Amino acid sequence: MIRFSVSLKKRGLVIPAMPGGYGLPPVAFTIGGAATGHPDLIMYGIAPGLAVPSLENAFSVVKERWPFPNFEFSDQVLAGYDVRFRDVSRSDLLHRTMVLTRAFNLQKKFSQTPLLQVLWPDENGVFPHESGCDAGVAACQRIKGLRN
Repeated sequence: MIRFSVSLKKRGLVIPAMPGGYGLPPVAFTIGGAATGHPDLIMYGIAPGLAVPSLENAFSVVKERWPFPNFEFSDQVLAGYDVRFRDVSRSDLLHRTMVLTRAFNLQKKFSQTPLLQVLWPDENGVFPHESGCDAGVAACQRIKGLRN
């Protein structure tokens, strides 16, 4: 936790990323958005090497444009693709990787700050919440309890 605190003070944001495995997709998420008055972000299904810079880009978009409506889009996050931002409840994220974000936010008393999932489309530009999305793309971005 000390490394996270030092990095947060220096950069204002930390982005842990996990490669996935054991039936779970890769995941990356931000810690520190709440401390700046902005949502934290989570992104599933993208390898860590691409997810971390994508979330850095996404956080820049959020800082410039927040607040915005659910499923807001941006073409400045993932090279060559639009992404969409979906509101999710922290309680929807019964996922081991959100433990650090939750612990940090509760400690800093920012647990009510919004959390946004960064959604990316299939090769035809169809998003997981839209009909016709490739089943594999939709499945790796699915959050249990939320309808894609």
